Amino acid sequence: GARHPITLRFRDPGVEREFQEEFGRRFRPQVIATFVGGLATWLGAGILLAVTYPADPVALGISVAAVEIVIVSMLVLLRRGSSWGFEQALSGVVNFVSGFAITIIAGFVVNVPHLLAPAFLLNMSFGLGLNRLGVMVGVAASFAYITVFVAVVAMGLVPGVGALEVFLTLVGLVVGTAACYLLEWSTRNIFWQRRIIAQQGRDLAEEKDRYERLLRNILPGPIADRLLERPALVADAHPQLTGLFADL
Repeated sequence: GARHPITLRFRDPGVEREFQEEFGRRFRPQVIATFVGGLATWLGAGILLAVTYPADPVALGISVAAVEIVIVSMLVLLRRGSSWGFEQALSGVVNFVSGFAITIIAGFVVNVPHLLAPAFLLNMSFGLGLNRLGVMVGVAASFAYITVFVAVVAMGLVPGVGALEVFLTLVGLVVGTAACYLLEWSTRNIFWQRRIIAQQGRDLAEEKDRYERLLRNILPGPIADRLLERPALVADAHPQLTGLFADL
């Protein structure tokens, strides 16, 4: 009951805030690396498309440059926040813009509709896998541009793309959603378990301190120290000693 079953967010606002701050710092280098990888991927794809297929170089250049500008803008905006949710939101923008650009470039600018499905799957692997998008952000962004893709195919605007490509893309979305959910669940579960272990450690330290105080209250100091250092039988040997036990 600590987390919402769909969004996986912690129900306690304080715990959720602690998680956002910790994992925002932890995954920040990964988010930056993924953005840089996206910049390189789009640049390489633009060059290869221009060399391999006959296309209007101006339209292709503008389309690729628009995506690159969006990614650079998100990199700049990363300075304005460090929470995990903020980083996921910026990653979601990149994921959505990239998916929408794939539809325009492959479907209309370069006219290579057979590349739409594999390009979508690659984009989802970036967003839902490498960049660790949250369940709601990642799925919403991916679902948005996949819906546009399905609508374009249904209206017959991209000849050569049929039900099989749509089916494979939808399967990729489902698999990516499941992987995204499991990644987020695992991340939050590790955080929650570590938090429980830390609390148990604090509770154990408090009980140990309480036990020591009680021991020192009922026993002489040297005896209490010996019990705490070696919790065994406390006895001294005196070979020339006589003991008398008597009831008075």
